[in-house]
Amino acid sequence: MSKKFANKIMAERKILSVVNEFTKHDIQLTGITAYAISAWATKINPNQNLEIIELLYKLSNLCHRLSDRSQESYESLDEEVTEKIEKIIPELRQALVLLWPNSHQ
Repeated sequence: MSKKFANKIMAERKILSVVNEFTKHDIQLTGITAYAISAWATKINPNQNLEIIELLYKLSNLCHRLSDRSQESYESLDEEVTEKIEKIIPELRQALVLLWPNSHQ
């Protein structure tokens, strides 16, 4: 497995872990593809949770960039993307705390 793909998987798992520590089994996020986010959003009332959904789409796009290197080959770009992901995850966590303040484990 390439390092880039492994980094993508690690980032995706971290995002899912953050989201799912706030949700019950029946509304857990199962992936960070556009389809998975869209399906999950319908379960949490997307009109009231746009910030979370937007952050998830942003993170999804960044994770995709970690493994889709068809246009670029610069290692520093991977580091840049990883740093962006790491900066957005606390924003996501804060938005989840506001949505489900009593759900954090």
